[in-house]
Amino acid sequence: MAEEAAHGAKPHVVPPVPGTDDQTEAPACRQYQMWTTSGHPIVDRKYLDSSGMIREIGEKESVTFGPPMIHVYWNNQSVSERHDHFIGFRGMFDGTVTDYLIRLGELLAKGGVTIYSVNATEYAVTVILQTMLSGDALWSLRTEHKL
Repeated sequence: MAEEAAHGAKPHVVPPVPGTDDQTEAPACRQYQMWTTSGHPIVDRKYLDSSGMIREIGEKESVTFGPPMIHVYWNNQSVSERHDHFIGFRGMFDGTVTDYLIRLGELLAKGGVTIYSVNATEYAVTVILQTMLSGDALWSLRTEHKL
């Protein structure tokens, strides 16, 4: 719950049992909102397409992350023949874009990573970088900074 509080989220509260005033915290369970690649939110495997028709998402159709999660993409521009060299990463972040950029800055202060470009919107961050770090080393840095 402490991590959720750091993001400004409120804990889930179970409604009181009728006839009592008891409210207890429920375990935090964040569901991730999936979207079509054309930008429509998916609810119960269905979405409202651009023409106003309700469609069901197919088993093999591509989906992506969307609000309220931040879609994150990292790409390494350096070239290496090492088999463990970091190439790229795609994932999501549960927090604000400001929080993500602060944590990214803290990671950069450690050294070993040079930024070519960062593009940040409210729900997406793209990081183009150069590093000779291994995938495991960069994963450890990202984990340390909760990215």
